[in-house]
Amino acid sequence: MRILRRVRLPLLLAAVALAVGALAQAAIPNSSTKVISTCYATSNGALRVIDRQAGATCTASEKLLEFNQKGMRWRSAYVSTTAYAINDAVSYNGSAYIVRATPPVGTVPTNTTYWDVLAAKGATGAAGLTGGRTVGGDSGYRPNCAEQILATRDVRLTTTGRLFVRAGATYYADANNGGSALIRLDVKTSAGSVVSQTYSAIGYSPENLYKEVEAEGVATAPDGTPKAFAAGAYTVQIVGYAYGTCAQSTYWQDAALTYLKLGNSD
Repeated sequence: MRILRRVRLPLLLAAVALAVGALAQAAIPNSSTKVISTCYATSNGALRVIDRQAGATCTASEKLLEFNQKGMRWRSAYVSTTAYAINDAVSYNGSAYIVRATPPVGTVPTNTTYWDVLAAKGATGAAGLTGGRTVGGDSGYRPNCAEQILATRDVRLTTTGRLFVRAGATYYADANNGGSALIRLDVKTSAGSVVSQTYSAIGYSPENLYKEVEAEGVATAPDGTPKAFAAGAYTVQIVGYAYGTCAQSTYWQDAALTYLKLGNSD
């Protein structure tokens, strides 16, 4: 009995050594790519892990599925002189790509032999609002009972559209103007023709106080309908007008104007 036990023990140790050696040779995940390979049974959905690096394969009734253990490594913008490895991801011409097979240095991400698309560049969106602002028109005294240009801005439209316009200015209410004034926002063509006018309400204020007046809205044609402006150069102006004694003047300050280009249907 002791002899039998002595024989069995070396055999057991040898078997353990062989098993350990087999485990050492196993490559799950793949030792170079870090990919875990599995076989998916199309009949019942069973999934089993295989060692492809050791030569294991799926049966005819199974489908190979592989998972990346290592994960993606973001490398920022593509650089032609950089060596990229599997799972490196880059941005290129508005899209993002990931390496599927180690590419030769200088292989652009659009080469589908080595790269896959992570996120494709989207279509160009609709044009947004464009506009500008002028602040700090000339401050000072301006004669009453006459139109006074308080601020001016040149505008160039590259496409047809409507304009939203806004203007504001502050005047000093005193005995010379009776506390009353208004502003008007003009849009002129490059030839100087007025094509739109937007008025503020008449400002009323007790004397010896500053009063702000504002005008805003979608620029309109003379008949009051929203005007579609053709592409071209225009001038937007704030015009101030103070009532009262025409031989006297009114102090104006803080003139500012804003415009926004809208779509034709806005």
